[in-house]
Amino acid sequence: MRRSAGIWRCRRSLREQGSFDEAFIDQHTVGADEIAPLIDRCTPQWGEEQTGVPAADISQAARLCGVGPAMLWVGQSLQRQPRGGNVMRSAGLLPVLAGNIGKPGTGFCYLNYTPFLIGADAQYLEGALLATGQAKTVGALELADRLLDPEEFKAFLVWNTNPLASCSNQRKLREASAREDLFTVVIDCFATDTTRFADIVLPAASFLEFDDLTFSCFNLSVGAQSKTRDPIGLALPNQEIFRRLAVVMGLDDPALHASDEVMIATILRQMGRDRDFAELQRMGHFFVNDDESLIFYQDLQFSTPSGLIEIASEQAAQMALPRTPHAGVDPARRPGPAQLILCARDAADLGVSAGAVVRVSTSAGSIELQACIDEMVQPGTVLSHKVRWPSLEAGGDNLNAIH
Repeated sequence: MRRSAGIWRCRRSLREQGSFDEAFIDQHTVGADEIAPLIDRCTPQWGEEQTGVPAADISQAARLCGVGPAMLWVGQSLQRQPRGGNVMRSAGLLPVLAGNIGKPGTGFCYLNYTPFLIGADAQYLEGALLATGQAKTVGALELADRLLDPEEFKAFLVWNTNPLASCSNQRKLREASAREDLFTVVIDCFATDTTRFADIVLPAASFLEFDDLTFSCFNLSVGAQSKTRDPIGLALPNQEIFRRLAVVMGLDDPALHASDEVMIATILRQMGRDRDFAELQRMGHFFVNDDESLIFYQDLQFSTPSGLIEIASEQAAQMALPRTPHAGVDPARRPGPAQLILCARDAADLGVSAGAVVRVSTSAGSIELQACIDEMVQPGTVLSHKVRWPSLEAGGDNLNAIH
């Protein structure tokens, strides 16, 4: 996960090619001079050594960015490493230093939460008008205890999720899920840790097997999800499963039996769209802002204390973070055994050596983890990541077994 190094090498290439927008930097940023010495040290050889990416490829990426217009899309996985925050700050400086901000086709995109319900009736989608009383709420942290109570829950219906891998107090949740008097139904495309406890597994259709509306995380757009084939075997879309359940349960409210076509048409109408789903399929998608380009930061006003892009951030320094992004990198590695990370002092006190198998116990349960010694954790604390589903771990448990 050494992406930060490539970002810094790319930045040096930008400057060597004369692609820094000095006027933009002078007018709209603060602290660029503080990272100049660091950029000087990020040579092509250094970048290749740190990332494994050929220096020529990094330089080519810099040329494309420098010519512009260029938009940097960083995705979700980039920050999922110990120094991920620093990597994100570093990546954000590429469009800044090249002046790729506030213009068409430029910027920095991570995830935008598309206001996909603009004009649509959220209560209609949630079926709120059908409620006859206050809905019961169960938090993930209390699911195991509550599900153990036969007086409160006699049935457990799960779709689109895998609580036996994701929720806390894993062993107690298994005990609750194994109740003979608990009727459990799981709707899924795949066998999961949760389907193992189901009385009935209903095969779910995939996104290739029914029409729907889609709402993008990376653009302000609404698209058509077009069915490309019939569901395999006995699989059905969730909404068809729920319609059939309504029939056999004798629930006759029309809203529970509305077809996909009716629901899609209703939502499009609520959004003020005069096109039907067939037209949307031909178009592919439409933009929430009526097909007009939406340029972020077009006014070059930024929500920082200074009103500028803060390459050097006093606010970050006050949070005990580096004042500027740095070229530090995380070593690339493949996931191995699940680990328990502790500092050298605590390891010595406990007589634990790196690579040793240690048992970690709480009142909820215990698991075996491989010890890793690293000063990234504070004395008196340990760190472990939930890596895989329990059924894929050697001991049959993941971290959720002990909290």
